Amino acid sequence: VSDDNSVEEERSENVSGNPIAVLRIRGQSTKYNQGLFGAVSAALERAPNTNFTLVAVSSSAGNASEKAERAANAREKAGRVINSLISMGMPANRLSVTELALAEVEDTEVRVYAD
Repeated sequence: VSDDNSVEEERSENVSGNPIAVLRIRGQSTKYNQGLFGAVSAALERAPNTNFTLVAVSSSAGNASEKAERAANAREKAGRVINSLISMGMPANRLSVTELALAEVEDTEVRVYAD
């Protein structure tokens, strides 16, 4: 159960379709904000009541320690994207986050889906 000021956290992998944005964030850069804003704005123009799911994606390659470090890094980056969306005026109760490990991903990325 989440209140209006919290982001729902999910562990499901039920996200389907194409993401509206795939963000590969390097360091502390916020260069992704303009593209994120454009993608979210376009989704909201099509469906004003859209909710968004952020997927923290990390590589499944390597040993357990490496996988855990990349997964934590991906979660941290997803948190930064959530903070960006909230600072753009997105209500937190319209956001959810999940995580996924994939062999074809080299490092980490955040995928944004319009629900």
